[in-house]
Amino acid sequence: MRTVQIDDELFERAEAKAASEGRTLTSLVEEALQECVERGEQHRERIVLPVHRGGRMIADLDLSNNAAVRDFLDEADRDDHALS
Repeated sequence: MRTVQIDDELFERAEAKAASEGRTLTSLVEEALQECVERGEQHRERIVLPVHRGGRMIADLDLSNNAAVRDFLDEADRDDHALS
């Protein structure tokens, strides 16, 4: 048997939920803890993000500056048209 400190409001809500489901508070808490522990043990599948390998690096472009982004895109359009 263990003792834990639980916020009074959370405890009351958990008691009410257990009662409404016709079960004990212990079974509700055990189930919630089991789900929490199992979820933490699951290994997430690695996500592979696409990588753009073409073009050029844009080290000095401030993406928070709308005017700078617009100027860059306009310049890129002019470059594309010049190559056509």
